[in-house]
Parts: sequence; structure tokens; C-alpha cells
Amino acid sequence: MGHSANGPPSGCEVFREETPAKIEQGLEEARIHRDLVEEHGDRAPSYYGTRRFITRLRHGTASQSFDPLALHALNKRHTAGRAARGII
Repeated sequence: MGHSANGPPSGCEVFREETPAKIEQGLEEARIHRDLVEEHGDRAPSYYGTRRFITRLRHGTASQSFDPLALHALNKRHTAGRAARGII
């Protein structure tokens, strides 16, 4: 499990498979958290935990095994999705 430099494992680790796909769709942190709550109920992490986890995914610090090239492509798709929606 991934550990932050200053704390315990993220409660979001169990959602590692589905979170990047949601980011690729251009979804914002609040929407991703809402989806996790709707899909997993009480097992879903807190909003702030979700936000921190997504930030670490985007910056490549959520896990040593996360592929930096995949992260770069993920960030490009996220930015393109936001631009298409007129957010940036």
C-alpha cells in the first residue's frame, strides 16, 4: 500500500484501479469523491482524502510503481478534458 511521507497508507489505495480512469474522463475531485460514495457507501474515503490521493496520482507520488509516462498521458488527457469543457 502507498504511504505518504508523513502518514499512514491512504484509504484511497483500494480504489487505485478506478480513480485514474475517472481522472482520464476529466472528472474533478468533488465528482470523483461523489461517485466513490455512491458506488461504495461507507467504504469510500473522505473528500479530503480523495483530493490528496488524486493530487499524489497527478504528481506521481502516490506509489513508486505508478508509471511516470502513464501519469504524463493522464495529465494531458485531464487538461484536454477541462479545456474542452471550457474550464481552463
